[in-house]
Amino acid sequence: MTRARDLGDFIADGAAAELVVDTTTLVVDSTNNRVGIGTASPSQALEVTGTAKLATVDIDAGAIDGAVIGANSAAAGTFTALTASGTTTITTADINGGAIDGTAIGANSASTGAFSTGSFTGDVSIADKIVHTGDINTAIRFPAADTVSFETAGSERLRIASAGQVGIAGANYGTSGQILTSGGSGAAPSWADAGGGGGQFDMTASGSITAGKVVALNSNGTVSTIVNVASDPSTLMSSATNTAINQKAQFPSQAVDHVRSRVVRAYIDQDNSNKGTAVCGQIDGGGNITWGTPFVFYNTSNMDCNLSIVYHEAETYYYIFYKRPDTNEPQVHRISNATGTVLANVNSSGNPGNYGTCSSEGYSGTYDPDKEMVVFSWYTTGQNDGAVAILNQHGIAASAIFNSNDWSQWADMTYDTTNDKSVHVRQYGQNQDIKARVFTVTANPDAISVGAENSSTNVSGGVMPRCTFDPDSGKVVVISCPDGQNNNTYYGLGTVSGTTTSWTNGNVSSTGMNDSENQYDVTYDTGADKILISYRKYGTTKGYMRQGTISGTSLSFGSELEIYGTSSPSYVRIDYLPTSGFAVMTANGTNNALASAVTTVIASTNPNWFGIAAESISDGSSGKITHLGGVNENVSSLAVGTIYYADKTGGLTATDSGYKVGKAIATTKIIITEGNA
Repeated sequence: MTRARDLGDFIADGAAAELVVDTTTLVVDSTNNRVGIGTASPSQALEVTGTAKLATVDIDAGAIDGAVIGANSAAAGTFTALTASGTTTITTADINGGAIDGTAIGANSASTGAFSTGSFTGDVSIADKIVHTGDINTAIRFPAADTVSFETAGSERLRIASAGQVGIAGANYGTSGQILTSGGSGAAPSWADAGGGGGQFDMTASGSITAGKVVALNSNGTVSTIVNVASDPSTLMSSATNTAINQKAQFPSQAVDHVRSRVVRAYIDQDNSNKGTAVCGQIDGGGNITWGTPFVFYNTSNMDCNLSIVYHEAETYYYIFYKRPDTNEPQVHRISNATGTVLANVNSSGNPGNYGTCSSEGYSGTYDPDKEMVVFSWYTTGQNDGAVAILNQHGIAASAIFNSNDWSQWADMTYDTTNDKSVHVRQYGQNQDIKARVFTVTANPDAISVGAENSSTNVSGGVMPRCTFDPDSGKVVVISCPDGQNNNTYYGLGTVSGTTTSWTNGNVSSTGMNDSENQYDVTYDTGADKILISYRKYGTTKGYMRQGTISGTSLSFGSELEIYGTSSPSYVRIDYLPTSGFAVMTANGTNNALASAVTTVIASTNPNWFGIAAESISDGSSGKITHLGGVNENVSSLAVGTIYYADKTGGLTATDSGYKVGKAIATTKIIITEGNA
């Protein structure tokens, strides 16, 4: 039996206190407090020579020098700090903080990185493009050397190339001299010639304007197509007895729908037992009238009275006022304009106001656009007074009677758009003076009030005073030709103030007007801002037209334009169509046959034109006008290097009309070198 050894048994006699097992297997150096395993001279508190296998090691401090950790198999380690002097291979690194200084990441091969933010003190190299996160159709790309492009919706929109050139939708750099033109909020920009993008400003159109037409500046700041700038009177578009309406007509009257370029005539058909008849004509762009089928609106024989017709713009209906032959009472018919060919009878109103019988003459009417009412006035034979009524689709809305004192049956009416008043003028007594009064229409409730009649306009009256309103001067214009004053035109310019009028007057001699009744008329030309008169010329059987200009308190007329040949016109009526620039005249011709003429209007003997429309502009809308110094590209078939002039339709002609516009620099381009504005 082996005895257990005491520690003293392992201590050599006379030696320092030591424990030695097999010399190097285990040595305890008690002097230096060291333990060696595999070594007889430990240099550390614990020194192991050879391989030590420890299931778990908890090293809280110190250093591990020259040791391989996890050499034979991968091992996990947690370190407060890690310093590597050689190459460190990390299969996966999860770095939650700190800094990586001076280290190339993915230097030998491309790698993918995801960063919330990035800060770079040097260059960032990108092989192809930068793509917006979550929107791969939007990118900044480098398609070629020294070139950068910008893409949206998968398409290139903008490119800047090596020389600084800017491309639109790719390598589209335009041509020399072109400028970038906006496509608006819904379209990309594009390259355009400098003239197409410059030398233009926006103007409001009075009447429709076609792109490429020469335009004139109106006094109210709007522009209109120049029509008939030539000073010669050969501006007639059509002039003839209307073969489509060859009835013998008595007392014709007319009204126009300027929006649809239609004219409606009301007359007594002598070829059909003197019945009340109307017909609608459609005017085309060349000034030709196509007439529909005449419509009998009063199917009783032996009508014998003047007719008055007014167009209701809001309703697009015509109101015809006349005297019933069976009762001698006034009556109104309302007829449709729907088709432009056949006029349909809508309804007939009865005796307006119960004011007794009416005269065969003295009817007058106008349209009140402010209240959307038709205003009619007439002479009551039973009371020797005047009457007035306002009408709509429901019939008579209101009426009133006024003392006329020696009513002489002839009267006319116009609407003052400045003061929203209807102005009534009439011949007074046998001395043929002309008097005026104001009608005021109110709504809700509907009513019409009658202003006091002025003592006299001091206008020497004719047997038929005719009137219109000039919105530019704010004047009511009255014209007349008294008995025995052939070849003269007397006029009055009236100003409305409240319910009264004040007048200036004058005489334009040698105008050629005939003093016979119903042989002249007047209207306002909104395109040229002029007064138009139409008349049978004294001493002839021909019909003419003149253009009048208001200057202060006077009225002057230009040269006359022949519009009838030998038809001996009477019951002359004239209206202007601003959308087409045509003046439409109707009259009785030879043997009372209905005659008609359509003519363009002389804008001016020296038109104040200043540019060309760069786009088509509808009436009342705003559009671009190319002005002096600009290049208009809305023309065609030009001869390069040729000087062009304005023709009488607002187009361009190489024939010298006296109104030079500019020079063609391409078949579709003209530079504007002159203007009269």
